[in-house]
Amino acid sequence: MARILVADDDRPLRDALRTTLELDGHDVVLAANGDEAFRLYQEGGFELVITDLYMPHMDGIELIMSLRQKNSDATILAMSGIEPNGRPDYLNAAMDFGASAAIRKPFTGPALLSKVHEVLDHAAP
Repeated sequence: MARILVADDDRPLRDALRTTLELDGHDVVLAANGDEAFRLYQEGGFELVITDLYMPHMDGIELIMSLRQKNSDATILAMSGIEPNGRPDYLNAAMDFGASAAIRKPFTGPALLSKVHEVLDHAAP
C-alpha cells in the first residue's frame, strides 16, 4: 500500500491514525508538528501527507504551502475539528492553499480510510 506521513500535535489521535492506517496495510510515519513533518517529507518516499491544521511550530496551512513549494504534485489530506461559526472555514482554506482533500474531525476509521483511498486513487498516475 502507501507510505503515509501523519502530522498532528495530539498524540492519542496520531497513534489512533497510525493504527487505523497500518491495519489497512499502509506504512505510517508520525510527526508532532509541521516543522517535523516538513523535515521528514524532505527525506522522500511519501505518497500521502495527512495533516492537522492547528499545530505548534508550523501549522497545517504553512505545511501545505511548504509542501506545494517543494513538490507541486504532493498529495495532501487536511483535517481539522474547528467549526466555522462565523470564522473562516479552515478546511476550505486548506483546499485553497493546495490540499488535495479535506476531512472534518471527528471522523470514524472507515470514513478516514475511504477518504485516504479516494485521494490515493485520484493521485495515481
